[in-house]
Amino acid sequence: MSYKTFFKILRFKTVDSTNEIAKKLAEENVEEGIVIVAECQTHGKGRCKRAWFSPKGGLWFSIILRPKININESFKLSFLAALSV
Repeated sequence: MSYKTFFKILRFKTVDSTNEIAKKLAEENVEEGIVIVAECQTHGKGRCKRAWFSPKGGLWFSIILRPKININESFKLSFLAALSV
């Protein structure tokens, strides 16, 4: 990922799940760095497809990243993201 470019942000009022939109876009091989943001999710999903309560007024987003790390170390990305918030 190049830090010289800005993230492309896709904004929505209401979606079922930003994760589902990100998954579909990633399967279409869109470029890295797309952020899907929603004011409200009706069927938000967390890790392992767990339900994610996400009412209006929160910060609901998914980011498409394509890191060059070993899949066995990918959990570190979640940890780093949690620390940054």
